[in-house]
Amino acid sequence: MHAASYSRIATQQLMHTYFPSADAAAAVKMAKYPPLGIRSVNPSLLESDDGTGLPAEEATRVLAEKDAVCFIQIETRDALENVDSIAAVDGVDVLLIGSMDLTIELGILAQWDHPLYQKALRDVSAAAHKYGKVWGISGLFGRPDLWRLAVQELGARFIVGALDRGLVSCGAAANVSMLKDSVEGSQGHR
Repeated sequence: MHAASYSRIATQQLMHTYFPSADAAAAVKMAKYPPLGIRSVNPSLLESDDGTGLPAEEATRVLAEKDAVCFIQIETRDALENVDSIAAVDGVDVLLIGSMDLTIELGILAQWDHPLYQKALRDVSAAAHKYGKVWGISGLFGRPDLWRLAVQELGARFIVGALDRGLVSCGAAANVSMLKDSVEGSQGHR
């Protein structure tokens, strides 16, 4: 698996994108500390308060507590067809439907009400529930009706409601509006 096939979304979460379903176990190995994975361990993670090393059992517990959350994006036909086997992999924590990319792959770009997309929601939900995983959706903005369906009916526990670009744009638009209101309101006070 290439480093370009995943993106770090925070210090303790790793999101894996665009990879064959057979690589789910490899994704977990890259995301997790030993014994489940091969992620490098910074010695400072295993120091006690007095600066000495922790006993092995305690070190294993500490690593498990600090372990990364491993997201696998279901955004290709292959991943969708193999979502059950992906969910079965120990260490996969979250199945995240990459809605826009998945609909492109399925030939139904942004057709959220299309039976293929609706089936994908149900299939990912079923696999997540079967294996005790969290699942969610991203790339589906401005459709609170589908967020409700995913959460209330299908048990999704993770929703990406906006991305940084959209949030910055909304904040910038609100700021421009506020500045215009301030300037226009003060023009009579010269």
